[in-house]
Parts: sequence; C-alpha cells; structure tokens
Amino acid sequence: MKLLLSFLLVASTSFYFQSNVASPIPLGELPKVCEDIAYAMKDPSLPMSNQCVCKHGFEGPAIFSPDSLDAKCVDIDECKNNVMVCGTLSLCVNTIGSYECRPCGQGYMNVQGICQDINECSNFTICGANAICKNNIGSYECTKCDEGYMNVNGKCEDVDECTTGKARCHESATCINKIGSFYCLCPPGFTGSGDVVSGCKDIDECRNNPCEEGSACLNDAGSFQCYCLEGYSYDTATQRCKAADLSMGDDSP
Repeated sequence: MKLLLSFLLVASTSFYFQSNVASPIPLGELPKVCEDIAYAMKDPSLPMSNQCVCKHGFEGPAIFSPDSLDAKCVDIDECKNNVMVCGTLSLCVNTIGSYECRPCGQGYMNVQGICQDINECSNFTICGANAICKNNIGSYECTKCDEGYMNVNGKCEDVDECTTGKARCHESATCINKIGSFYCLCPPGFTGSGDVVSGCKDIDECRNNPCEEGSACLNDAGSFQCYCLEGYSYDTATQRCKAADLSMGDDSP
C-alpha cells in the first residue's frame, strides 16, 4: 500500500486542512482522528499512526494519541485565570476555546470578576460644593442643596436673592448678592442691617463734634453741616469760620 506523505490536519468547525493539498477537504471525506478541539497530525517516525495536539484556548497533554482514553483537551477558563483580563469597566465571560469582554454598564465596574456598583459619591466634587450626594445602584443623585443654593442640572448653584426677590431689604438699602447668601447695605450716613425689620438709621455725625472752632454742627439725614456761629464769618480761602473784625464799621467814640 502506498503511504501518504506526512501531513498536518487542523480541526475547524467545517473542515480539516491537509498541508500537501491546496484547498480544504470537507470533514466527511477524512476520518476524524482527533476531537474537534485538537489538531491531528501524522508522526513522520510512525507513518501509520496519528497524534493530537490541543488547540489554542484548550489545555491537555502536549502530544497524545487519539486512542488514549485519559488524554483530553479541556477548555481554558481565561476569566478564572485572570479576572481583570477585560479591564475595570467590562466583565469577562468564558466561551469554549476563548472568552468575551462584555461591558458592566454605566455606574458599574469590574471588581475581581464581578460587576459592582460604583460609589460616585466617593468623589466629593461630583455634586459641587454645598450639596449632598446620594449614591444609588448604578447611578447617583445630588439631593438637598444648602440654603442659598438651588439644583441646576444636578448641581447646586448660587441663588441670586437680589434678582429673584427672595432678599428682604429696606427700601433705602441696597441688596448685595454673595455666594450662598446676600446682605443689605445701608447708604452712606446711615447704619443698621438694612433689612425690612431693622431698616437703616441715620448716623448723628454731630455727636463726634466734627466742626472746627467758631462753627456749630447741624445733623441732616445721612449727613451733617457746619455753620458759623454768631460773630464768625465763612472764609472761602481757608474754608473755615473766621472771627469778625469788630473794629471795622465801629462809629463809637
């Protein structure tokens, strides 16, 4: 009987491939010498025998006879051997002879081979300042904003109480907005909180005697005036009250 040349048979889903043949040979036209998960090859030293080698993705003896009852090619569980083979955002799913990386989904991450919820609130800046972060399964939400802030697209932003009408300032005071709050500013010459309850009170500048000698202080609303006393006249050059010259215009003998 004429011996065939040594050849290599590669198992696939539909064909065996023979090295000295240009095109694949249908599976049904060759005897199946190994399992589908193994390579079948002729041993040049033993032309009439066959040996098997496990394919990529399977493990077993390095080379074994198809007649061996104990030798088998077993699927390698790539996911078990390396749980992080797919990274932190995907989950490894073992398949026969290979594996697939399937995304954990938004809000989850791979933790030792298990898709677990991400606690977004561990990032203290995710909701911005002046907010409370609440972690949910697969997501999070920014809840109750501090006083002076409002929720805008999931983040707490400053409320301008002066433009929204929430500020309660006295009619004579000016509303000044600041981050998270506001204050009422009384006009110059007035003091107080400036709110609608306390309002603004006039400062009596005359209590501190701001006028110079020869003049008296007159308090006005929000200000004061200095006027010259009797016997004094205002000198525009010095802008002070100057004592009148009694010798001028005196007709007494």
